[in-house]
Amino acid sequence: MGLLLRSLSGVETGMFGGVVTLVWLLATGWLLGAPGWVIPNLIAAPFHGQRSLTADFSFVTLSGIALHLLECGLAAVAFAWLASPEWPAGRSLLVGLVLSLGAHGLMEAFLLERWNPDLLSYAPPVVLWTGGVLFGIVLGCTPWRLRSMRRDFLLE
Repeated sequence: MGLLLRSLSGVETGMFGGVVTLVWLLATGWLLGAPGWVIPNLIAAPFHGQRSLTADFSFVTLSGIALHLLECGLAAVAFAWLASPEWPAGRSLLVGLVLSLGAHGLMEAFLLERWNPDLLSYAPPVVLWTGGVLFGIVLGCTPWRLRSMRRDFLLE
């Protein structure tokens, strides 16, 4: 299976996972009594500084959404390069969850402390970790998408 086909399935899965987690972040923002776009604003904090600590929907929100989708897409492409289309559903789900939560833990431990401490300070950890679980579940669908794309594009 070619790298291009793996990359396409990874982008597709990553964008879907990014949208699923984004809907989760927006919904939990509203459930917690804040505007839904507070967490996307916090995601954009490394680029916009203090302007990201607002509850307004603005260009900061859009750049936070774009950064979130970019990260999800890149993570899913990397997973698609490593995953086997022959993996059974249980294995792909487990590997997707382990990789998603492992990457989230490493990012929280090493990257966010220096790069985006506002996200760690203001976003509830249970919301972020649940987003990681949701992304891991979607990531586990990558081998299924690989099989489907191989069948559709390579006419097997």
